[in-house]
Amino acid sequence: MSDLAPPCQLAAADAGGLARLDLTEQHYRLQRNIASARDYVPAIDLLANQLQQTRRYQALSEEANQRPEQDSTAKAFQQVS
Repeated sequence: MSDLAPPCQLAAADAGGLARLDLTEQHYRLQRNIASARDYVPAIDLLANQLQQTRRYQALSEEANQRPEQDSTAKAFQQVS
């Protein structure tokens, strides 16, 4: 049980003390988190990481697609000048 103490202390500090801590939410968080030495990652965290990587890829793709347009506009402007 001592492995649960740090997350509980952190949650209490974040909530502003034990009087303000939502015990139902804290219980849910503790039950949701499987504490083990197997490097277990909850499915919701895996999904969040995958979504973050997808968004990064999309942002990079959009940025790469916009670069040639900017370059061609700059070249056209130089040719006119």
